[in-house]
Amino acid sequence: VNSGFFVINPRALDLVSGAVPVTCAPASGSVFVVGTTTVNCSASDGVGNQRNGSFTVTVSPLVAQLVVTPSSLSFTGTRWTVCNSVKAGSSPASKSLVLTNSANSTVWYLAVPATTTGGSWLALTPTTNSVAANGTRTVTVSVNTDGLATASYAGSVTVYTLTSSTQVPTAAAPKQVVPVSLQVTAAAAEFFHVDRLLGPVVGI
Repeated sequence: VNSGFFVINPRALDLVSGAVPVTCAPASGSVFVVGTTTVNCSASDGVGNQRNGSFTVTVSPLVAQLVVTPSSLSFTGTRWTVCNSVKAGSSPASKSLVLTNSANSTVWYLAVPATTTGGSWLALTPTTNSVAANGTRTVTVSVNTDGLATASYAGSVTVYTLTSSTQVPTAAAPKQVVPVSLQVTAAAAEFFHVDRLLGPVVGI
């Protein structure tokens, strides 16, 4: 469980006495501290025969999931060009994701970029850090269109909420996935005057 309040309903059945009461310690409805607690139970029939049993209850600390805004990102850039072995172009301006922690304790995050096509054109900084209680943290998202053809590309940023800086996220870890889209358009055509290419025409 991930809450400190635990309710149990133990039952015992005797062949002669029928249903008999069961007592447990800690009792049902007790507040359990974070960690593992052993619950001991016992039951007695009408002639005093007693049987005992036990089980454990593990309480994990509650982790408030970080809220990531905006919920999606989109970029538009132009295809890089090469003229006379000179590469020219620029990537779109970077954008930001804001991570908000509404809990009363510090949490950590791990941000993981992924792309479906086009290679590793998506980057984040910083990819991991702490977020103070009731605080925010900004993650910069950038794309690199160098080497990409004119097309549409898709990617994502997965932000895991962690309880410590050393925790390795699992499939059950709280997370939010932010879709990222990139549209690469054709570079603007450049026109040159003939005299710039060939030099001035000199009459004979």
